[in-house]
Amino acid sequence: MSRYYIFAALIIFCTLGIYAENTAFNERHQWQRLGTCTFTNDIIATGNPSLYEVTVEEDLTEPDIFRIVDIWRNLPESSKKRLEREGFTLYYGDDYYIIIDIRDHQYVRIPVSPLGLSDQDGDYSVCTPSEIIGMHVGIDDDFARSKAGKFSDGIVSFSQPGAIYLCQNEWFTRSNLHGATSIDLSEYIAGINDITAEDNSVEEYFNLLGMPVRNPGPGIYILRKGAKTSKVLKR
Repeated sequence: MSRYYIFAALIIFCTLGIYAENTAFNERHQWQRLGTCTFTNDIIATGNPSLYEVTVEEDLTEPDIFRIVDIWRNLPESSKKRLEREGFTLYYGDDYYIIIDIRDHQYVRIPVSPLGLSDQDGDYSVCTPSEIIGMHVGIDDDFARSKAGKFSDGIVSFSQPGAIYLCQNEWFTRSNLHGATSIDLSEYIAGINDITAEDNSVEEYFNLLGMPVRNPGPGIYILRKGAKTSKVLKR
């Protein structure tokens, strides 16, 4: 067997491994819908980045993991038509999403996520270099960290060109070429607002559906303290 076929077999084996890991990742998480957020989409290099609203969900089992779903639904029509002219097909619904892992604010990851995009060669997924270390020429831990997304003031940003990769079959292609992809989660991760040390009012917690919660665990809640109400993240 030639070296080429051995190399190709190894790549395919590793690719199947990350998809299996991603399946397990999703099976152990429980997603709760939060609402909508602003998404700047620089993933597909066709024209300028697009800014629009997407649905955002949080993981109830593991704080600081979110996902945006039905990614293409609100993409501007002009951008949809441009993608279609270039041979892409867009898919809609909650089966297509991007997971955002912000547990390390300086090393934000996108685990392999089904993008809801395909062309004549097959379906695309999306991930950050952290997920394909050693599987593509030049991608090692140092490279992944240099391209990592950041989380600050409620906003996830991928400011480095090539900070996100498209995955199709056994091939990986750089995207985010303008360094513009971002997700604004500030409405849902605001910390404790407007609560002072002198305020001795009773704290009451509610889930995002407005139901009282007696012993809140990690997650996002509505906190009512006296006359003040705020959205808080408990870790």
